[in-house]
Amino acid sequence: IEESDRRYVLLGGFLNALDASVSDRLLEEAVIDSVLAAGYPILQCYVEITKQAVVRLKRSLDFGTAPIWLYSRLGFGRVHETIGDSDFSELVRMIAIKPDGIDIAVDILVMRIHGQPTEEPLSNLISLLGQELVLLYNFSQKNSRASHNDHCLATIIKKCFLDKMAAKKAKLVCNSIINALRDHKIYSLEDYSNVLEAIAIRQPIPFLDVILGEGDINHRLDWGIFNAGKIPLVAIKENIIIDWCEVNPEDRYFTIASALHPYQPNTETTFLE
Repeated sequence: IEESDRRYVLLGGFLNALDASVSDRLLEEAVIDSVLAAGYPILQCYVEITKQAVVRLKRSLDFGTAPIWLYSRLGFGRVHETIGDSDFSELVRMIAIKPDGIDIAVDILVMRIHGQPTEEPLSNLISLLGQELVLLYNFSQKNSRASHNDHCLATIIKKCFLDKMAAKKAKLVCNSIINALRDHKIYSLEDYSNVLEAIAIRQPIPFLDVILGEGDINHRLDWGIFNAGKIPLVAIKENIIIDWCEVNPEDRYFTIASALHPYQPNTETTFLE
């Protein structure tokens, strides 16, 4: 059977019904099997992922036989919940550095975040992982999933870029987006509007420094940065904006004034408000 035609549902169900010690032994063989290795990530997700299973998954990634997109199964349902934060972070990092792996890693982490109680903060390990993935993402690369990734990356930023230590990383992310815009790799800040809004909410000073405070204002005008709706200043508290402007009032008040739009369309009517 051609690899593209193989289906693993029956075999996966069989593994799920076996005693854990037996399924574990079979999966040890599957990860190096000439036929099953290509679908090993799917088979592994039919049974509980133990510490030994994490070791196997890492070995599977090292072998490189299974397509990287199959590891997205780790984000399905509640499969990943038995993996501790340390093992989870190491595994997702390994996925992220593989060719085309960053999209898969981002999806898996977002599912991990969604599975957390909203009132509980993420562990430091997961927060650091989230910061690393956002920094690793290539905003200059054409990506058919850009809109999807924009939402996913924004989710990660809102949950993982909370402390002061994340400020420098937030600035790097803003610079990456501006560089992509300058080099015509993306054509509008709207391509990553959710990412920018998330940074404006969590790290407003780095956001203002890069998006509005650095470089020639004429260049930013040429890039269309001040076009209506492209800079989420409404997400930043007024006192923060004023404090930022007071650092260099002669330039910054003018810049902020250029970026503000006194009216916006009502979402339910055609009128401005």
